Amino acid sequence: MKDVEYHYEIMDKLPGSDFLPSIDETLTYLENDPSMDDLLYVGGDITPTSLLAGYQKGVFPMKVSDLEEEFVGWFSPRTRAIIQLYPELKEVEIKVSKSLKKAMREFDFKVDTRFRDVVESCAYLRSDGNWIDKDYIDVYETLFTAGYAHSYEVYDRSEPNNLIGGLFGVGVGRFFSGESMFHLVSNASKAAFYHLVADLRSNGYELLDGQWPTHHLKSLGMEEIDRLQYLRMLKSTFAREHM
Repeated sequence: MKDVEYHYEIMDKLPGSDFLPSIDETLTYLENDPSMDDLLYVGGDITPTSLLAGYQKGVFPMKVSDLEEEFVGWFSPRTRAIIQLYPELKEVEIKVSKSLKKAMREFDFKVDTRFRDVVESCAYLRSDGNWIDKDYIDVYETLFTAGYAHSYEVYDRSEPNNLIGGLFGVGVGRFFSGESMFHLVSNASKAAFYHLVADLRSNGYELLDGQWPTHHLKSLGMEEIDRLQYLRMLKSTFAREHM
């Protein structure tokens, strides 16, 4: 991956529109009512532009439905899984077990060579909880073509074309949102995550977002912070981009 930058001229040409409240409006909203649920806003469409705008404003879309219809919900979890990658901080401690160290000697890593395969694997290998439908896949592929979405791929070293694990996400400025990961071989997705963090650090990223904290993400070394702290951190990250 190349060093991060904004590419405003590309962003302006992406499909869709930015209809979301600003991050300052969301902060004010939540400071007045910190007990708000994870679902903050409802409406609009999932498009390349709205997705990028949402990341910059601290929300992300998930399709939700009631008994009558499906609609787009924009979520800001009350607690967030993150890794800070600021250059002035000490090296992020990624937890690497003995089994992972051993497995990584058998893996090869690539970036952005089989993006759609990674996304579809993340979508279709899940037995439950799959949220990545065709609409999402099309949006992510548009963002990949525009240079915003990226895949981190793990291959079996003895079979160079055998994709055995990976993850994908979206980067805006010095912010990266990890979206989903998969593995066909034990430790492959963990190895992809380790490679992701190392690559983000070397390319000047400052903040990695894992969205909802899970036991798995925390086992990888992600920390859990509260929503207002996250939003202020995110605002500062993008403010530094404009300095």
